[in-house]
Amino acid sequence: MVARPFLKGYLPRWTEELVTVAQRLPRLPVVYRLKYCEGEWLEGTFYEAELQKVTKDGSDVYRVERIVRTRKTKDGKTEYFVKWKGYPSKFNTWVSNLIKL
Repeated sequence: MVARPFLKGYLPRWTEELVTVAQRLPRLPVVYRLKYCEGEWLEGTFYEAELQKVTKDGSDVYRVERIVRTRKTKDGKTEYFVKWKGYPSKFNTWVSNLIKL
């Protein structure tokens, strides 16, 4: 998770998108280069204070920002094309079941 630097506010400023530390640049202070899960680099560098370590355990729940479209499959099931909260549109996917929490 990455913080948006130097912003104050009532709500947290962390993104929900998970990224990987791909490179540690030995400067003073140390900064990091990050990659998205599909291998694309994030623009810029980030200080340690702007990063939040998280672990994925396979039971992660992702929040839906909105349902873009729906469709019926050949076997009659409904699928939803969803925009995931905190992720760019390139990560929109078709899912067959949504859980309301």
